[in-house]
Amino acid sequence: MEMASTATNHDAGITKVSKVGSGSHRCEIDFSQVEKIEIGRYITSPTFLAGGHEWSITCYPLGNKESANGTYLSLFLDLRSDSKDVSVIFDFNLLDKEGRPSATQLNRTSHVFEKSGYGWGWPQFIRAKDLKESYVVDDHFVVVCTITVLNASSCPVMVPPSDLHLHFGKLLEDKENADVTFDVEGEFFHAHRLVLATRSPVFKAELYGMMHEHSSTDIKIHDMDPLVFRSLLHFIYTDSLPDDEDEDFDDADGDDDSSLITDNILMTQHLLVAADRYALDRLKLMCEAKLYKNITVDTVATTLAIAEQHNCSQLKDVCVEYATVSENYTKIVSTDGFDHLQLSCPVIIEEIQHKINQISIESVPCEELGTESPHRLDESL
Repeated sequence: MEMASTATNHDAGITKVSKVGSGSHRCEIDFSQVEKIEIGRYITSPTFLAGGHEWSITCYPLGNKESANGTYLSLFLDLRSDSKDVSVIFDFNLLDKEGRPSATQLNRTSHVFEKSGYGWGWPQFIRAKDLKESYVVDDHFVVVCTITVLNASSCPVMVPPSDLHLHFGKLLEDKENADVTFDVEGEFFHAHRLVLATRSPVFKAELYGMMHEHSSTDIKIHDMDPLVFRSLLHFIYTDSLPDDEDEDFDDADGDDDSSLITDNILMTQHLLVAADRYALDRLKLMCEAKLYKNITVDTVATTLAIAEQHNCSQLKDVCVEYATVSENYTKIVSTDGFDHLQLSCPVIIEEIQHKINQISIESVPCEELGTESPHRLDESL
């Protein structure tokens, strides 16, 4: 196989090119026309589409090289579209006198077509004498070309999404080969040192460093709710939040559901603190994003305190903007979270009050301005 040479093209000879299947095309060639063509001269088929690229077939009836003395017919596949590095598997075959694919003339190869205008194929595809004797019918012979382009868009192999998190989640659930136990307010959690140390540099220092937990199989966790620690372990093993915490807060309705939303927000706040404590940056950002999208009057003060204390600048900014709306602020000051914010972050309170004082004109409905709304339709019309 080699690249086709550039020689004079003869338009006559190829009567038509037709698609006969997925990636396969028939090229019918007029034998009496092409047998008159000199050695080193060729005919080229019309372009056809396969695998998202344009191609043509180049045929040298008496070979592409003088040294072969006209003994062989040469066949090449040419990339015609303006593409680069197209990786393909392709083959040429002939139809016998009964119209069936030849059992002996199938030639297949793989090649990367680096750019348009170059061909690849077989200089000695078939002896000219054998072609005439076995494959010419009604003064025609038929070349069948099948092309498979090897790229992501045409690949029929469906790769399922990763299920690694499911396997690690099962490992946590089954406690198989667990080698460390955590006591969180009397509730015990079994885990694997290597998994924890791989995911968290803080756990790595605690479990494999110079800290006292290095040789202990039972470790007590202080200042953390068991539910928060359970969610923390779930993330470490699966890189996701538990299903009940991964749902949108705004799907709830009614007073009971409103209380549930508040509880979920508080849970997310505690989980953000735990994520920061164990240097789980992705979990911290996931919690920050969830809190960012679920700011309420009841929880904005505690969220703001956490954002300030744990360096969540974007969350802090949106909480401050929310609190500086005067109708929000009058409600926020009566919440328990506001008292906590005053004690822990008094500078933030001053910042909010300063911004409120800068707002000189309060927005009101258009009717209260004493003029008709320009968007109101005249009811007399």
